[in-house]
Parts: sequence; C-alpha cells; structure tokens
Amino acid sequence: MRNFITNFRKILGICNQFAGNQVNEKGNVARCGVVPTFSDLEVIALSITAEAFSIDSENYLFLKAECGMPRIHSQSDHSSSV
Repeated sequence: MRNFITNFRKILGICNQFAGNQVNEKGNVARCGVVPTFSDLEVIALSITAEAFSIDSENYLFLKAECGMPRIHSQSDHSSSV
C-alpha cells in the first residue's frame, strides 16, 4: 500500500501543475458553499491512482487506504452517513 501512497502524491503533484490557476491554494475549484476537507484535486488524484492500481471498489480502496491516508477514511465515514 505504501506504493499506492507514493503514487498518489506524485499524481497529486501532476494534477496541481496541470490545474495551474484554475484552483485555489487548497486545491478546490472556486465555488460558493462549504469547503470540503478532501480537495477537488485530491479526489481526482485518488481516482486516477485507484484506476492505475485496478481498484474498482470504493470499499476496498477505503479499507486499504485508511492506514496511510486517515483523511480518506474520515471522509468515507462522513459520506456514507449522508
């Protein structure tokens, strides 16, 4: 799983470069409303990384990622309670 975290960080860096001035300093597209704890760019990078690792199940992804990325786990708990 450590390799997953490393790749996630690399892909997040590429997403930041690609987005340029389209996102704010937290990595979110400018919009009104509540600011999420998991940025838009982090969601995109996580999706790309999961696809690269052939992970097609959110449950499997959150189970595997909770040890290395605690914000993912807390975000999944919140979204499942809505």
